[in-house]
Amino acid sequence: MRYKVGDKVKVREWDNMAKDFCVDKKDGITSSLEAFVSGMKEYCGKIMTIKSVGNNYYKIEEDNENWRWTDDMLINPHFSITDLIQGMACETRSGNRYLFMSGNLIRNYSYRNVDDLTDDLLSEKGIDFDIVKVGYLDMKDRILDDLPKMAWEEVIWERNQPVLITRTEAMEILKEHFDGKEVEII
Repeated sequence: MRYKVGDKVKVREWDNMAKDFCVDKKDGITSSLEAFVSGMKEYCGKIMTIKSVGNNYYKIEEDNENWRWTDDMLINPHFSITDLIQGMACETRSGNRYLFMSGNLIRNYSYRNVDDLTDDLLSEKGIDFDIVKVGYLDMKDRILDDLPKMAWEEVIWERNQPVLITRTEAMEILKEHFDGKEVEII
């Protein structure tokens, strides 16, 4: 089992799970061990808390432990390199997109090994290579060359990016905050 009692998890989006597993006649999805039924749809995309761990399933606090949840229905909202799954898309701070395939990040006719990434998807090669967004792209009728133009079908994780401003912009904001008075940083 991937999670323990008290862990925060995010429920995967319905359409994304439907692509990975079989949709049955009763509008449910059969994952590896349990069914994801239509009554569970309301929790898609929400952050939930593990209340108890059973034999190959979890009970969740927010649904009053009503449903059985499995690892393949849930993702870690605090994404790390070990959470990457085959076929996920990754976008760098510089805007380049890659697909995670066979332990590598693949783009057009090149690939990038993930060995230069830390556990929290920061690059040892510089901030332009940091992963800032992970999810699934709308790849219907597309080829790898179309990666930069593909729409995000589901964003699973996105890095909280700082707002970058110049010293001059910062000084103007401070001046405005202090009713037009000159500001000097000491």
